[in-house]
Amino acid sequence: MTHADFLATRTQRFIAKFIDNLIVSFLAMVTVFSLSVIIPYEAFVQNISLVFMMALSSVLYALFADSLFFGGQSLGKRLIGIKVILESTKGSVYLRFGTNFVRQITALIPFISLIDAIFIIDSRKQRLGDRLAKTVVVRSNIVIHDT
Repeated sequence: MTHADFLATRTQRFIAKFIDNLIVSFLAMVTVFSLSVIIPYEAFVQNISLVFMMALSSVLYALFADSLFFGGQSLGKRLIGIKVILESTKGSVYLRFGTNFVRQITALIPFISLIDAIFIIDSRKQRLGDRLAKTVVVRSNIVIHDT
């Protein structure tokens, strides 16, 4: 097997990201609905801090999901069967918040996110964020050993 055989496909990565975006959207909707039931509409609209908390929770999930869950997998990656690992050691990114911040910040900045997505076209299948953080996304059912 070559190194490329271990990498997650672009389709797997897209579907995992789509699932994660659905989760973020669902959490935001549940938060808004819950708060609108608890807090009168006028108070909800006037209290910008609630809206800020909702947005912040979505951004935090997007930035740190791979470092918080399932040994280096967001919920979407877990369902699709892929995970993020460090390129040098092949170790997990679980609880590596700095690494995950670097990986994901490029996807959250509007113009940079377009450039970030273009990078995945090459044979290494790494986004700009992956390259900056020195990570790769691999299929989680394969154990990788250095040779």
